[in-house]
Amino acid sequence: MTANVVPLHSRAVAGKRLAKLFSHVVLFGASFVVGLPFLWMITTSLKSDVEVGLFPPVWIPEVLQWGNYLEVWNSAPFGQFYVNSVITTVSGLVLEVVIGTLSAYAFARIEFPHRNALFMVVLATMMIPGEMALVPNFLTMRVLGWINTYQGIVIPYVSSALGCFLLRQAFLSMPQDLFDAARIDGAGHLRILL
Repeated sequence: MTANVVPLHSRAVAGKRLAKLFSHVVLFGASFVVGLPFLWMITTSLKSDVEVGLFPPVWIPEVLQWGNYLEVWNSAPFGQFYVNSVITTVSGLVLEVVIGTLSAYAFARIEFPHRNALFMVVLATMMIPGEMALVPNFLTMRVLGWINTYQGIVIPYVSSALGCFLLRQAFLSMPQDLFDAARIDGAGHLRILL
């Protein structure tokens, strides 16, 4: 009679395996759905002009058109585009981290009048859609002569209310005793921050 009874432990292990299998199937399916447009982009880049316009669409081209990549590369200065992307990304990232860190430290650890009210104003800017700043930013960049320049792309976006908020919360989570000990040792605000 006891030979037909499945131990409780093995049922639990089987249930965990089934749940793990189910989660893997769901994740694989989601990955396929998310990756499908990327796969379509790659196959379309290797098609001829005729195959791109066919309906119903052709997934795999009859002849791979590797010359499409050379044609696109020669049609625009992609090397300069990549350099522009690297310069604007790196400089924007560095400036945003520096400005966000300095402002967050000030809001978290320096006492000054109306500190909390000013921080609320900074947080309120997160509710303003970025599209509302496009025209004023363009007009400002035109007056400064920064149209089609690196600084015209980078400078309007180097301050981030979200970055300031997240870093401020990180500074507030640190014990005040650390800051007090550094101040007793003679460190100024910048040295404490560093």
